Order: sequence, then structure tokens, then C-alpha cells
Amino acid sequence: MREDVCTTSDTWCVSATLCYVVKTDGTQTQRAQRTVGTARLRKPLADLAFEARQLIDDCPERFQSIRALAAELNTNETTLQRQFKAKFDLTVFQYVLARRMQAARILIKDGHLQIAEVAYRVGYNSPANFSTAYRRYYGHAPQDERSKS
Repeated sequence: MREDVCTTSDTWCVSATLCYVVKTDGTQTQRAQRTVGTARLRKPLADLAFEARQLIDDCPERFQSIRALAAELNTNETTLQRQFKAKFDLTVFQYVLARRMQAARILIKDGHLQIAEVAYRVGYNSPANFSTAYRRYYGHAPQDERSKS
């Protein structure tokens, strides 16, 4: 039996699917039993939205889906979306879009990259999709942003 899979304060896991909490009197109770995944325990709901925002802020271009973000935070999509909306009054997608557009605007004003390269750097696979999203977000094309600078 392995007892070093995960440790957090008074919690220890014997496998990737079974964790226990050791009480102060020395007895143990089962903390969480999961059928798949790693031995990480679920994050407190109060911190969930802030941790999701931090992951997005660290690298908005890497955001692929709510499902992947929820899995990284060891929660489900619905809980993540509800907590995020309750804390920030924005959906996860609205927040990701805002962060990507802010980064794109900085890169465009810098002037060292072509618009297509900016699109790829902020997480778009298609420069055309990026230009459309940029126009919808700011009300003008990315090329117009560069000419303003």
C-alpha cells in the first residue's frame, strides 16, 4: 500500500482513487473515492473561480475548452461555469476572449509582428477568425489598430 501519492495537511492517499483524512484523535475516515484521475482532491468552491482565472491569466492562448480547464482544476464544467460567473459576472469564454483581445491589442500596437502571427500567438488557429473576433470586440479591424499607432 502506497501512502505517498498525495499529501495535503492531514490528508493522505493510498492510491489514485482513494484518499483518507486522519483526524486529530488518530482515527481515519474516507475522504474521497474517485474512479479515475489523479489523487488530487477537489478545490474548495470559494477558490475555484480564482484559480481558473489565474490559469487563464497565466496563458490565455493555451485555453482549449471549459472541459479541459475543469479537469485541470479537478471539478466539473457546470460547477466551474457557475462559480466563475458568480465571482466575476462574466462567463469563462467572455473572460478568455477579453484576455486574448487585450494581448492582441498590445502585440498589434507594438508593430513587430504581422497580424497573422499575432492571431497565432493569442491562441487562434485562423487569422481570419481572429480578425472577425477582433472586429466584433473592438469595432474595427486589427489593421486599423496598427494605423492608429
